[in-house]
Amino acid sequence: MRITRYNRTKGNVRELQSQKANLVPGRALAAAAAAPYNAVAQVAGQVYGDIGRIQQRDEQLQREEDAISQKLAMEQLKAKTIQWENNPGYDNQSQENGDPTASTMLTEFEGIFEF
Repeated sequence: MRITRYNRTKGNVRELQSQKANLVPGRALAAAAAAPYNAVAQVAGQVYGDIGRIQQRDEQLQREEDAISQKLAMEQLKAKTIQWENNPGYDNQSQENGDPTASTMLTEFEGIFEF
């Protein structure tokens, strides 16, 4: 912007009046400046809501996975218990293979599962 020295002549007054007419009101400037911030705030709110929904879904999936794992462990325990009851030497064979025995597993899971 160039700086001009103005005198009180008609030409200068007209130029100042035209510049004043072209000025943007302060409220309009404030609204224009706030628009990007409002847009960012709106997007942030949407992202926050999406994150909340994702976390809820993740927790639900974790509960389902835990239930499946618990059921699988229970079925494995039942299978080992049946093998142990039907084959008394099964404990010795399992220990040689490095597998926990059915009686050991039964002791570990006794407080967790109900038969």
